[in-house]
Amino acid sequence: MNITGNGNHPLRNNVDGFGGPNSVIYVSGNFAGAAVKLAYKDEEGTLIDLLDGELLVNTQQVVEHGYGIGLYAVVSGATGSTSINIKSVGKA
Repeated sequence: MNITGNGNHPLRNNVDGFGGPNSVIYVSGNFAGAAVKLAYKDEEGTLIDLLDGELLVNTQQVVEHGYGIGLYAVVSGATGSTSINIKSVGKA
């Protein structure tokens, strides 16, 4: 997934293993001043930040989110140069 603007970007469930209780989030690209954090939606549809959910460029992060939880990359401060690549895969 390539992100170039601000917003709440759902991480796709179409990668092998995603949807289990753990995932690895790989991040690369050019943040160009943008901030990216992981969040989930509660039962009312409100986005809630994950603890330690800030994403950094050229890193990977293991996330223990539980079964059936949809994750979102919340981007703010994007500019015309922002190009963030995020890949999420399941972790056994």
